[in-house]
Amino acid sequence: MLALSKGFTSSACSWQKAGRKFKHIPVPVQVQVQALRELSSLSQIKSGVSVNHDDNRLIVVGSGVAGCSTALIAAEKHNIPVTLLYAGSMPTDCNSYWAQGGIIYRNYDRVAKDSAASLVADIQRAGAGLCDDGAVWKLALEGPNRVREILLDNAPNARFANVPFDRKEDGSLSCCLEASHAAPRIINYADHTGKAITEHITAAALNHPLVTVVPNTIVTDLITTECEDRTNQNTHEGNATATVCLGTHILNKTTGESSSLLSTKGTVLASGGLANLYEHSTNPPGFNA
Repeated sequence: MLALSKGFTSSACSWQKAGRKFKHIPVPVQVQVQALRELSSLSQIKSGVSVNHDDNRLIVVGSGVAGCSTALIAAEKHNIPVTLLYAGSMPTDCNSYWAQGGIIYRNYDRVAKDSAASLVADIQRAGAGLCDDGAVWKLALEGPNRVREILLDNAPNARFANVPFDRKEDGSLSCCLEASHAAPRIINYADHTGKAITEHITAAALNHPLVTVVPNTIVTDLITTECEDRTNQNTHEGNATATVCLGTHILNKTTGESSSLLSTKGTVLASGGLANLYEHSTNPPGFNA
């Protein structure tokens, strides 16, 4: 999530296109609002382009597991209104839908001898020592709780997804042993885990009252501004600047209309497409853009 910094002044802001490195620094809402007001008054962002001034919403780009999870957490846990943008006509038009593999969980059967430390060792071994220790431990320690919260929500008034993963005859989750894992800790829905997860988590996002979905929408650029960074009072190198994101330029595929969305809450890029870095990919055509 990208935001302005506490030490920034809106008068020091100037227009610039996206492409520079971003800096994540928290900032008081009133500073962001003032910067957005000044920014949106500059020729309406772009000549002939409409501007959405309902800027008190988090912008999330992408309707896959990452995007929907972000939207649901923001809306349900933090009461933040969300605008969820995606390029397809349906929210399930995403790479998450096509994933066949399962989800790492935790096998709580003592016979399995599973633990956070065991998962860390497996990841480090598979990663040939190149993994970030902090990230690995975060995954191992917090992952099971996040899976239960976001994908196994069976509460009567559930706001998250309740994915019908494979279960044993006694009703407990069927944990499978897969490559590089020392314990059976993978949960699946046959060979269509991505399909099952995507259908349920997008349904949860669509049904949440604080999440507004906008289909057939392509983000053509980020709205950025360069501001003076006064967070380091001891610097003697002049006025340092940092590039921050204030929203997105978007194109409606159906109407061809361009518009701009501004946000004081941040912009989250969860649009995937990283497989386009490789010459060969198993992703369906059109999902690497």
